[in-house]
Amino acid sequence: MKPEDTRNHLPGYLLVIPWDLSFVGGVNEVVRNLYREFQEQHIVVPSVLIPRWECKRLSRQQLDGRITFNLRMPAPPLPGNDLAKKYASFLVGAPKALLQLHQLLKNDHIPVVNPHYPGPYLIHFALLKKIFPDLFRFVISCHGSDVLAMENGTPGTTTTRWILKWADAVTVPSRSLATKLAVAVPEISEKITCIYNGIGRDKFLCRKECDPYSGMQRRYIIHVGSFERVKGQDVLLRAFKRVHDINRDMRLVLVGRSGKLLPEIETMSNALGIADAVSIMTDVAPEKIPPLLEQAQLVALPSRYEGGIPLVLMEAGAVGKAVIATDVGGNSELIDSGRNGLLVPPENPQVLAQAMLTLLENPQLMLEMGNNLYDTVSGSFSWKMTACRYLELALQ
Repeated sequence: MKPEDTRNHLPGYLLVIPWDLSFVGGVNEVVRNLYREFQEQHIVVPSVLIPRWECKRLSRQQLDGRITFNLRMPAPPLPGNDLAKKYASFLVGAPKALLQLHQLLKNDHIPVVNPHYPGPYLIHFALLKKIFPDLFRFVISCHGSDVLAMENGTPGTTTTRWILKWADAVTVPSRSLATKLAVAVPEISEKITCIYNGIGRDKFLCRKECDPYSGMQRRYIIHVGSFERVKGQDVLLRAFKRVHDINRDMRLVLVGRSGKLLPEIETMSNALGIADAVSIMTDVAPEKIPPLLEQAQLVALPSRYEGGIPLVLMEAGAVGKAVIATDVGGNSELIDSGRNGLLVPPENPQVLAQAMLTLLENPQLMLEMGNNLYDTVSGSFSWKMTACRYLELALQ
């Protein structure tokens, strides 16, 4: 039997994500790596579904080597103007989406639906689960800011909570986030499972292959994260001001997806008089991140909130780089403060500055912490392990 014939007899595994998979971001990184691992393990046939308003009928294509479906999946409208008209539109469109999704699951023999980053757009799958409880196993994956939205009662999360109740299982990438989600939606507490994200094998190759003196000068501190308040770049700027006053040749590199905080960060760096020492890089391709980490002296992550273990911490470990992170979310599940990195309290630029100075003034300590983090990440985190956990949960 040919390999492709064998694949035709494997069950399908539908990954669902509410935005284009080409975007830069941690959730997309998870989905891309799970897809790759599923392909390599030959246990399921993975595919991706992305809601697209322009696709009234289900479309199928090969996109970047992935089986990709697109379909208009209207969500219940949020309170606002023309609510009656919007509800009428939803009630007209919903049955069409429902029928096409039902046909997709049956025709393509897909017994597992695994959405990442839940929201009202998943109402069609929740309804299918209610009507046909044995049609598929519904595994919903939360990642952090989706749980924060439910904690804060953000508009639309009432529907999301209802959808979560129809899940067979709900995954989160840290024990800390599992606790938060159980408090936000206590009805699903028994369904929540922690599955840590992984780190790709290619990320470890960077440690040997990168020229540490290529491109930027080596003396810089790096932060990687979207330009949003929860990431704490404003706290880092205040801390770096003190570091730069003592080490005039030290630079700060901020890498991340463009966000609401970016103009404020640019204004603040000017106001603090450190604009010439701060480099801002937006929307950098994922494969460009490890070399930037490898060339830095240390990695700083002053987040106000984290859901799981940030990918950048694992990528820093993959290249043996020392890290300083705030003691929030899943950070303490990776960082053993004082051994493979330093944990500091959030919202405290003075303590963060002192931690950065401590490491910069002790190169041997910085080296030891980076090596210890490398050992932790290489021994305990891989996408193969993560994919196996997902398959065990989905196919049980």
